[in-house]
Amino acid sequence: MRAPTFILAAAMLVAAPLAAQTTAMAIGHGARAEIRITAAANVPVILQTQETEAFVQTYKGNGFTEYLATYTVRGNVRWMLETEALPEGITALNVMGNWAATAATIATGQPTNGATVTVRVRVADGVAAGWQQQLKLEAQRAF
Repeated sequence: MRAPTFILAAAMLVAAPLAAQTTAMAIGHGARAEIRITAAANVPVILQTQETEAFVQTYKGNGFTEYLATYTVRGNVRWMLETEALPEGITALNVMGNWAATAATIATGQPTNGATVTVRVRVADGVAAGWQQQLKLEAQRAF
C-alpha cells in the first residue's frame, strides 16, 4: 500500500518542477526567470474548553455566594471564552471586570495548547441546586 503512494508522491514532485522548467524560459546572456507558486491550505478551527477544577465556594456575601472554577482552553486560533447559558440568579465576572447576568466574554486569548482561565460567578441565595450543570461556557473564535 505504501509503494503506490510513494511512487505517486515521487512522480508529483518530479513532474511539477519539470513542467515549470519547460514553461519558464529565459533568453539572453545573464537572463533570469522567476517562477512563483502560490499555495493555500484550509486548516480547520479547533477549540476545546474543559473544566479542570470544579466550582468551589470562596465568599459568602449578603444575598449571594461567590464561586471560582478553573477552565483550560486549547485552540489554534484567537479565542474568547463566553458564557453560553447563565441560569437565572447567576452572574459572571466578565473580561471588563463587570458582573454580567447575560451572555458575557470571560476571557480572551491567542492560539495555545492550554491556557488556564479562572471563572468567577455569583449565585444568588435561593438558586436551585444543580446550577453548575446548567451553566455553559464555550470557547468561540475571536476575529
